[in-house]
Amino acid sequence: MHQSAARLALFFVALCLPGAGLALESGDQFKQWAAQCETGSNGEENCHIFQNLVLAENADQKQVLRMSLGYPSGSGQPVAQFLMPLGIWLPRGMTLAVDDGEPQNFPILVCGSNGCQTTLRVQPDLIEALKQGKQLTVTLFNANQQPVRIPIDLSGITAGLAALQ
Repeated sequence: MHQSAARLALFFVALCLPGAGLALESGDQFKQWAAQCETGSNGEENCHIFQNLVLAENADQKQVLRMSLGYPSGSGQPVAQFLMPLGIWLPRGMTLAVDDGEPQNFPILVCGSNGCQTTLRVQPDLIEALKQGKQLTVTLFNANQQPVRIPIDLSGITAGLAALQ
């Protein structure tokens, strides 16, 4: 199932991010972020940076969140995609907070057999906060409507975003 979720995420990102980051290669590392590039159906290389978060105490290293960032072709505004596990409380959506900043709410768009996902255009104020911050906290809500906070290390995001442009 882990590979299916990763393939779904890669397929979606490849559709949404044509032409981004031609200087990058898959496997390039930016501290906690990795680059992934694929050739789209139009022959252009599509790149994004991502981080997979897993439950370390789980023997099978189950993925709990995948965050990807990239720039659509011809756009200077980045797009973020989040792939989350099934079983989350959808009406509450998710929140993003950088360091001790004010949480921002976002809807969760769709769930399928591989998990739930949402895609959003990242506004300039959030991009600046990500570049200057140390940690992004993604808050989801479990089926009992209790918050589940997932920390994402922002080390390397500035260099990764610069390489995408």
